[in-house]
Amino acid sequence: MFLETVYYLGSDMGTERAIEILRSSNIVLFQLFIFASLGLNISLCAELLLTMRDPFYPAGRRMKFYVIFAIFFATVIPFLTMGRGLSINY
Repeated sequence: MFLETVYYLGSDMGTERAIEILRSSNIVLFQLFIFASLGLNISLCAELLLTMRDPFYPAGRRMKFYVIFAIFFATVIPFLTMGRGLSINY
C-alpha cells in the first residue's frame, strides 16, 4: 500500500526499499519522542531543585524555558545518536 500511495520521482523502488524507509522513519520518530520525554524529565528535576531553593517563585514563568529546552533536546540529540546500538548505520 505504501508503494502505491507515494510518488517516487520516476525511480522504481522495490518493496524492500519502501519497508526500509518506513523502518528508519519509525526509529527516528521513536528516538525523537524518547528524547523529548528525557528533556521534560530533566526539566522536571530542575524545577524541583529550583522550587526547593525558592518555593514562592511562580513556576509558570520558567515553563516556557522548559518547553524550549525539551524541543531543542528532542530535535538535536537523536541526530547525534543516530545508528548507535543498532545493527545498521544511517
